[in-house]
Amino acid sequence: YIQLMKPNNTEDHNTPLSPLARLYIYALHGCLCEVAFTAAWDWYYTRDHRLAGHTSLWALLIYSSAIFFMEGLSVRLQQKHCLLPVRLTVYTLFIYLWEFSWGFLLRLFGACPWDYSEFRYNFIGLVTLEYAIPWALAALIAEKHVIRNTLKIRLDKYHQSSLFHCCLFYFILYFFSHLRGCTQNVYLCLKT
Repeated sequence: YIQLMKPNNTEDHNTPLSPLARLYIYALHGCLCEVAFTAAWDWYYTRDHRLAGHTSLWALLIYSSAIFFMEGLSVRLQQKHCLLPVRLTVYTLFIYLWEFSWGFLLRLFGACPWDYSEFRYNFIGLVTLEYAIPWALAALIAEKHVIRNTLKIRLDKYHQSSLFHCCLFYFILYFFSHLRGCTQNVYLCLKT
């Protein structure tokens, strides 16, 4: 039983989504947007009509945590009555910092799935100014639609517990599948 919260809804048996459930929604949203964006970007430059977008499993963790932190940032900025252009600028700077931090960390382990070195305005291949407008648009969509609507979702206690177990299962599956891939890579390196 899922429902969107109505302004006058005061039923006690419906609870907001847990942080884990919100992380799950944000992860799926981020990955879907990345696949759509890379398909459109590649089509624009190559006219490849297959629209074969791509992403990495790391994106699940990166996008879920970024949008989760933007959720709190959004509340604080709106409480201070910051105008939308100011909020979008703050979000975009946050996204650049987040992307750079994750990229730097993942590069240390040879796992960074992106490299912007071919872009004119890149910084050590981890971020590029060419993506400022897409990142600002992504932040706008996140604030106005994804975060706002996710925070309105209410579940009864039974389904909240079921959703928690479902999210937990998928995150465990994700980490074990990634761990399996890492151990295979180590094995291949040791074998050669």
